[in-house]
Amino acid sequence: MIQPLNVVRAAPDLLPVLKEQLPAVLLNKVYLNHRGGQGSDLLTGDGAGVMVQLPHQFFQTACSQLSIPCKEEYGVEILSLPQETQKQRLHKSTLNDRTADERRI
Repeated sequence: MIQPLNVVRAAPDLLPVLKEQLPAVLLNKVYLNHRGGQGSDLLTGDGAGVMVQLPHQFFQTACSQLSIPCKEEYGVEILSLPQETQKQRLHKSTLNDRTADERRI
């Protein structure tokens, strides 16, 4: 799993941008009243996220032990898992099963 500290190590040039832009993004989310701007379903944890662009260079550095394809040939998904270990294992297993044909690494 990529941790926030790894962002600083692998792509230190991103840190000033994040420090500058993230507070404004979060403030704007406060004023959005539609589904995309706030939590939609308080029972399931469905809510609004913040999308960021991570450069190919970051992935090359952070995942140096892997063979990363050209930047046009891969995608990245970030997801939240349940806190319970058994449920995490189930979700990870399901994700691995459903993406097995897509993996090239």
